[in-house]
Amino acid sequence: MRTVKMSFWVYYDHLGKLLVVNFLCACAVLVPLMFAHAAFVSGNPRWMLWCAVPMLLTVVVVVFPLSQVGLLWLIKELLETRDGSVKTAFVGIRKFGIRAVLLGCFYALFSFFLASSVWFYGVVLGATAPLLGYSLSAAALWAQAFLLFTAVVAFPALVNKNAAIGDVLKMAAVLTVDNPLFLAGVFIAMTFLMAFFLLPPTLLFFSFAPLAALQGSAYEILSRKYAAIQAHLAAGGNRDKSFQIDFGDDDDEYLCRGFRDLLFPWKE
Repeated sequence: MRTVKMSFWVYYDHLGKLLVVNFLCACAVLVPLMFAHAAFVSGNPRWMLWCAVPMLLTVVVVVFPLSQVGLLWLIKELLETRDGSVKTAFVGIRKFGIRAVLLGCFYALFSFFLASSVWFYGVVLGATAPLLGYSLSAAALWAQAFLLFTAVVAFPALVNKNAAIGDVLKMAAVLTVDNPLFLAGVFIAMTFLMAFFLLPPTLLFFSFAPLAALQGSAYEILSRKYAAIQAHLAAGGNRDKSFQIDFGDDDDEYLCRGFRDLLFPWKE
């Protein structure tokens, strides 16, 4: 709930600049999608193979990762300084662009392999060896879920830690193992956002930025969690159930506001 609350108020307070960046990202996605759609409706197999497929891959492994790291770099600035500019998103794309595309290729490739494994083991192998086939298919499905959960924090980890791809993936895996339910909840929230924001009226202005706000806020909450634990352990404390993590709600203007502040923003 802290993640959702923080992402909402970040978006609310900086709506103008996030709308602009979201519009630019949506246009960058729509251009290759229009070419892909034209190739598909043409009915020409060559056009489908040499135009539609490359355009779709471009969106998945290039445009979407670049858009997210640009927005996440802007979200990071908004969380840290409470201010930012549209230019910050382009700085983020230039700073993390190559590694973002490599991450996009990694997730697209391994998601394809795991999704194919789910189908092959469940349908093909399951027809001749049901127990083995279904077991392997279930294992591939759980591996796919784990991979998707790591993607929630992988891109925010890239822009926050400015680390190499291997270190980013390692950190994302460790965070997922240590916070599976939290990241599962964030992933479900992102899925609902994507289902709603992919509608044509909202795609241009409310699609990429809300996802980035949710991802950036999730990483910020996890960062505060581990900072509080580290400070507690450094002071000689033990990490037990009685330890309550202080997320600094009262001192954070994104977390100390409620529904009343939305209805009456001019009142204290």
